[in-house]
This record gives sequence, structure tokens and C-alpha cells, in this order.
Amino acid sequence: MRNYFLIATMAAILIPASSQAGAIVTLPSVSANAGDVNDSFDVLLVYSGVPISAAGFAFEITTSDPDITFTDATTGTSTGYIFAGSSVFGPDIVTTPPGQTLDASDIGGATLVTGSYGLGHVFYAVAANATPGTFAITLTVNGTSMSDPNATPISVSLSNGSITISSVPEPSSLALVFSAICGIAALRFGIERSRS
Repeated sequence: MRNYFLIATMAAILIPASSQAGAIVTLPSVSANAGDVNDSFDVLLVYSGVPISAAGFAFEITTSDPDITFTDATTGTSTGYIFAGSSVFGPDIVTTPPGQTLDASDIGGATLVTGSYGLGHVFYAVAANATPGTFAITLTVNGTSMSDPNATPISVSLSNGSITISSVPEPSSLALVFSAICGIAALRFGIERSRS
């Protein structure tokens, strides 16, 4: 009976350590103007739990909006890149031509502790005549190689994002706004001058 208690206690200590690990690959929600050509965002891996090993990843992002084109993905993330110093494919990790879908992957070696890690810095362009609105970016993880200290693979959850496109005012609209501001300034100047 004592041995069963000892085995149950050891299992209770070891099993929660592995099952508490959590990895989420996230896309942000960002804003852009019609006609933007070099906007960007980071794909992140947010991890919490015991230290794990990471050896590779592959992800795909897609949008159904034909006015958005994904143009590149690099290791230049603002949050530390997951394989900084050991990237095999970087700095350019995109594996598809520019379009509404982008695939990226890399292999390397890293030990991950609780925190955020960059998986890719994605660049995109928005057509000059783009329809304003919010458009989903869908994420698919095509493969990861992460495991806990017991060599158990770590599963990954996904969090999608979006791109909100604003229209750029026509030059004639900007001229009208500028004229209105000048008119208000002239009126105020005239009132101030008449008081003195």
C-alpha cells in the first residue's frame, strides 16, 4: 500500500508539470490605410509552463480580402525571435510568393520559459482603392516541434487577428479641410485685431 501511495504522489507531482504547459500562437489586430505598402506585424508564440525545447515551426496566414497582400516574413520580430542566433532559414523565412496567403517556417534550437517569442515579422500591402472595413487574418499552424522535459509534444492553440483598413481622404477633401482651418484662423485673427 505504501508503494502505491508513493507512486501516486510522484505522478501527482510530475503530471501537472507537463499538463500545465500552454502555448498559443497569436496574430494581432492592426490598422492600415488604403495604399499602404510596407505595414507589418509580428506572429507571436506565448508560452507558460515548465521549460520546454523548441526545434521548429511552420505557420500559414490567410485573408479573404483581395486588397491585402502579404509580401514577406522575416526573423526581425520586435519580441525576441524564437531561434535568435540559431535560425537555419532566417532572416527571410517566407516560403510562398506574395499573395493573400503566406507560409513561413524555420528550424533551430531553443529552450522556452514562460514568455513571448517572435515567430515571424510579416509585411503586407493594402491596395490604393481598398474597401474600408475590418478583415480577418486566419492562422494555421502547419507544424511545430516543441516538447516538455519528458519528450512529450506540446500542443498549440491559435488566436486569429484582423486588419482594419481606413480610406485615405481625397486630395480635394484635404484642401477643403485646410481651407476651413485657414478661414477660422483668419476670422480669429480679425476678431483679435478689432479688439486692440
